[in-house]
This record gives sequence, structure tokens and C-alpha cells, in this order.
Amino acid sequence: MAGETASEGNDSGCPLVSVIIPAYNAADFIGRTLASVSRQSWRGWECLVVDDGSRDRTMGVVGEYASGDSRFHSLRRNRPPKNASTCRNIGLQQACGQYLLFLDSDDLLRPDCLAQRIACLQENPDLDFAVFKVALEDTGRIHNRYPESAVGAEVPATWPAKMAYLRMFLAGTPPWQTSAPLWRRASLLKLNGFDERFPRRQDMELHTRAIPVMRFAVFRDVEPDCLRQPTVREQRPPGFGRIHATGFMLYLETADRVVEQFLAEPGLAELCRRDLGEFARRAMATFDKYRLDRWSLYRVCRELVARGIFSRRQALAHFLWHGCPGRLGRRLLQSRLYRLARGRAGRPERE
Repeated sequence: MAGETASEGNDSGCPLVSVIIPAYNAADFIGRTLASVSRQSWRGWECLVVDDGSRDRTMGVVGEYASGDSRFHSLRRNRPPKNASTCRNIGLQQACGQYLLFLDSDDLLRPDCLAQRIACLQENPDLDFAVFKVALEDTGRIHNRYPESAVGAEVPATWPAKMAYLRMFLAGTPPWQTSAPLWRRASLLKLNGFDERFPRRQDMELHTRAIPVMRFAVFRDVEPDCLRQPTVREQRPPGFGRIHATGFMLYLETADRVVEQFLAEPGLAELCRRDLGEFARRAMATFDKYRLDRWSLYRVCRELVARGIFSRRQALAHFLWHGCPGRLGRRLLQSRLYRLARGRAGRPERE
């Protein structure tokens, strides 16, 4: 590509890094994201924007950038299902970079982001991916979380550190999100990319699968190189609570499989089961916010009992607490039935 130096491409002349952005009705803010990509000090990149059926001028904005810089490419989702995972996998299939960075359509890159991340992976050729800091643009608050047991940047992360990060995902407190890692494309292909069944929590599912089998490092001492815009999201569509619940139940499926395959020791498996219980309690409070219907709430509670995460008493207590608001809920919460159901479960939390 014009303007690239030899060191910023691979042997075939392709860019060394592919930036992949799924987009849906993002016309109001994706321009800033693309501008931040175009300002990178590392010039050997391509940017693939995969549209998920936008009804606004999203693709028009992308087209304006593509007409002025051939490193931008606009793609459309050409198969179901409709979600960000499908768009990311389409980008993964079309990308030709050795490294991959996934952005949301409201993320911003600092000018040295790609250069800094590529340097870290080039200095550590055995890593499958590396995790960097992401901050909120308006407050500067670091978006990443760190377990108390993981001190400093271990390259690669040791098994105890990996388990500490994995347990954070299982507990519903993800230590990083989609734009924090830089991936080697070959490594992500071994994982078969994102699970396209997930309408929500796609990045949590991917990282939960990746941590036990991939070599990675978390670079805690590097300054944040990616920012999240304080965008105004469109109003959540009807049925969003059900979408949220579906993503949660699918995540339990992945979590069970990972625990059974890699964490089968009785003591560790029990700790992970407790972590999933914490995630379930947080999810229940989130379902209140999204006004999850009672039938979907019942399905979630039944799934938690079937997987041994909640007892029947705990599930009934949460169903009564979260599924019966208003006067009926107050009467049930004062009833002998609720006190019996609560048992040792403790009082469920509201957000």
C-alpha cells in the first residue's frame, strides 16, 4: 500500500494489522472512531467496517473515509444471524493482517495505539494475544479490572494468574472488553472466532474459551491507548431483556464446558460454581433494569437450578423478588412462602 514502510507490512505486502468494526446505526459517532484510526503513527493497517443492516447514514460516513483512503473497507453482513459476532467473524474471514484489533463503533484510538501494541507482540512472539488498558474518554477512568492475586505484567500469564482472570469472567466482572486485546489472527482462527449464537456477552464468551488454552499477557504498566466515547445510545428495543437473558444462559453453557474441561478439581470447580452464582445474582438485578418478562425469568431460574448454580429455594426467592413487582411483590415478600423460599439464600439484590 502506498505510504507504508516495509516493516509495517508482511511478506505478501498486506498490512500487518487489521482493525475490524461492526456497525449498526452508528452515523452519529463512527466518524470519530475512523478518524482516530486514520491518525495512527503505525501506517501498515487496514480497517474493515462490517455493517449490520443500519438504517441511517453509517455506510455513507464509512464511504467518505474509504474514498479518501484505500485502507478503509466497507462490508455488509451477508448472512444471518444479525449481531455483532457475525459481523466480527465476517471481518475475521476477510482480514489479511497478521494481527487483529476489534473495536466497537464508538471506540477511539490514541495515535500510538497500534504501534505500542504491535511492539509488545513482536517482542513476545509466543503470545496468542495481549491485553492493554482502555479508558473512558470523559472521565479518564480505566475500564479494565484486575484481580488482587495478579500483580504486575507476567509474560506470559502464569496458570494462577490465568485462573484469577477467568474467575472474574465467570463472576460477571470481566477484567477487559472487546477492544483491549490485540490478537494474532492465526490464534483466533484456532478458536473459530466469535460464537454467533450470542446476541449479548459475545466478548465474555470468547475470552472465557481463550484463557485456558491461549498464551497471553496483561500489560498493566502501559498507558491506556484506547478510549470509549460517552455516546448516547438509541433506546433499547422491546424485548431487550429477553435478548440479555438469552446471552446469559448461553454463557452458562460455555462456562460449564470450560469448568468441566479445565477446572475439574473439586475445590476449584466449587469456587467457579460460586463465581457463576455471583454472576447470576448480578444478572438478576440487570434483568430488573431491562424489564425481563416473567416467562423468560422463569426459564433463567430453571436453567440455574438445572446447572446446580442456584438451589430451588434460591431460584424461587429470586423469581418472587424480581418477577413480581408492585403491590403483589410486596405482599409476596411479606408472606410465609417467600420467607420459606429465601431460606439460606439471603436477600436478592436490586440494581
